[in-house]
Amino acid sequence: MNGWGIYCVSLTNKSLSLWDRYTDNYRGICIEYDPEAFELSLQEEKLFYHRKISYIESGEKRIESENLVDSSFADYFISNYFMKTADWLYEDEYRFVFEKEGLVKYGHSAIKKIYFGCYTPEIYIKYVIEKFQENQSLRHVTFERMGLDFDTQEIKFTPI
Repeated sequence: MNGWGIYCVSLTNKSLSLWDRYTDNYRGICIEYDPEAFELSLQEEKLFYHRKISYIESGEKRIESENLVDSSFADYFISNYFMKTADWLYEDEYRFVFEKEGLVKYGHSAIKKIYFGCYTPEIYIKYVIEKFQENQSLRHVTFERMGLDFDTQEIKFTPI
């Protein structure tokens, strides 16, 4: 897909597997977006299509490109770019596809909250909060720290 870009987000912030896999073992951040503001701010970014990922069982057949005579391009596109095996179900993924490569810019109003991992260094947390507070268009963003309830193995968030 030369000339195309894909941006993936999760619809949950309470998955231990996601925090472990994508935040450098709980040292990174999770950004919560306002869905309407996020989509609206992407209008200038050549957004082609977006939807929630469908999860299929291993071994289920996707539409192959050589079968395009029998199925529409839309079916092929969805089958190949918006389906994953059920092994990834915990990601609860939503995907955006753009008709351009490179970075995608979205409006500051789309950022709602920043969650810091439970092992994010304090100096990094302080730095990020200061940078957001220095920028007038980011002062609405709130911050929370992720923690783990060891008895229930549930993720809890505490406002900063």
